[in-house]
Amino acid sequence: MVAIILGLFLGIACQMIGMPQKVKAQGDTSTTLPLKTTLSSNKRWPDPNKAAKLSLIFPGLGQVYNKRYWKIPIVYAALGTCVFFTLQNHHQYITFRNAYRMRTDNDPLTVDSFVFQYPNPQTLLVFRDFYRRNRDLSIIACALTYVLSAIEAYVDAHLRYFDVSENLGFYFSPLSLQARLAYQF
Repeated sequence: MVAIILGLFLGIACQMIGMPQKVKAQGDTSTTLPLKTTLSSNKRWPDPNKAAKLSLIFPGLGQVYNKRYWKIPIVYAALGTCVFFTLQNHHQYITFRNAYRMRTDNDPLTVDSFVFQYPNPQTLLVFRDFYRRNRDLSIIACALTYVLSAIEAYVDAHLRYFDVSENLGFYFSPLSLQARLAYQF
């Protein structure tokens, strides 16, 4: 059941990435023009809002939309690390919580596994609170990593517009004068 829902979810997300929509030129039935083109070339620039939304729908999908495939393992490594520490801290929290409950239930038949290692019940409370706090911080780190991947996809889509070539020159030539003024940076 989970696989079916995940498959539907990914299918809808992949349709959102899809091929660019095409529009027919006025008066010409054979020519189609892409909706998102620049004036100087036929490159299709990614939409930053769409990249962020896709990354929020499924982590890493915004990076796929931006065609930055090398960033996907980084996103999943960060999320996987956060989930790993969340699960580890939750497991330790449950272990120390149950040990404290067994120690303080006044039943001599229930003995926790830490009775010889930590004879004081207050020590179990300290460990329980420590792992609960770390679990909560790990959940916050997961949420921040998830949002950060969407922000990264948004910013990366915006940065496609910037010229980073070697020649960032500025040439000015007034129409009335034949002299040419050039600035090189």
